[in-house]
Parts: sequence; C-alpha cells; structure tokens
Amino acid sequence: MISFKSITMKKNPFFLCIFSYLLIGISFSYAQWQQSSSFTSNVWAMAVNGNNIFAGTFGGVYRSSDNGGSWALYNNGFTDGQAFSLLINGNNIFAGGSNDVFLSKNNGVSWIAVSNGLNTGSVSSLAISGNNIFAGDAFGGGVFLSTDTGTNWTA
Repeated sequence: MISFKSITMKKNPFFLCIFSYLLIGISFSYAQWQQSSSFTSNVWAMAVNGNNIFAGTFGGVYRSSDNGGSWALYNNGFTDGQAFSLLINGNNIFAGGSNDVFLSKNNGVSWIAVSNGLNTGSVSSLAISGNNIFAGDAFGGGVFLSTDTGTNWTA
C-alpha cells in the first residue's frame, strides 16, 4: 500500500510540475479582471455595437468608444433615467427603462420613446427574433411583442 507521505517524500518530477503549474496558474488567473468604469451606478445590462460599448445603469445609458477606458452618459431623450435592458439590431439600439422602451438610431446620441401599447412597470429584458422584438416586464406584466421596430406593442 502506498501512502500520500511516500509519494510526496520521493522526488517525483510529475508531482512537482503539477504543483508548480497550479501555484503559478492560480496566481495569474486572478490578474485578468480590472475595473474599467468611471461611474459608480449599478450596471444592469451591456451591449456592443461596433467599437461602442453601452452600459444600462440606474443613471441611464453610458457609452464607451475606447474599450471601457472612459464612459460618457448618453441620455438625450431618454427620460426614464434607468436603463435595465439593452438590445442592438443593426443600427437600432433599444433600451428598456422603468416605464418605456427607447430607440436610438445614432449610437445613443439621442433617444425616442417607442412604447405605444406597452403597459409595463419596468422593461427588464429585451430580445429579438427576426422582425419580432420582445420586452419582458419585471413586475409580472408578462411579455410584449413588437413587429414594427418597437413602435407598437401587444401583450
């Protein structure tokens, strides 16, 4: 019978290699993430459109065009103040707020509400399938459907 003590006491190159790899690998694995945000609001959603990264926050929609090095608030026309969900489809960027869905066609520079028929307390999720856009309500209101780029919604 071989005991653990007998294995570790012998000069086992395989054991030393594995131990060294684990020790070095674990210490390097913690160094891969770093904070890149210059705002302190909660981030609820993120989406990417070309070189632009969007963050939906409690304070609205932020955009970074330098891989997260700096962020700017892009809320012109976004009247809800809170962006809980984001969806990008081509040049259209949708943001789900506390009452409405908003659409930007110019990378977040300006937003318009596209919420006709949308009776929700908070748009917590957005999804797309073909020409169908779905908006999920965070407070039990169900799922809403738009077939016309978010202009009109049905339950």
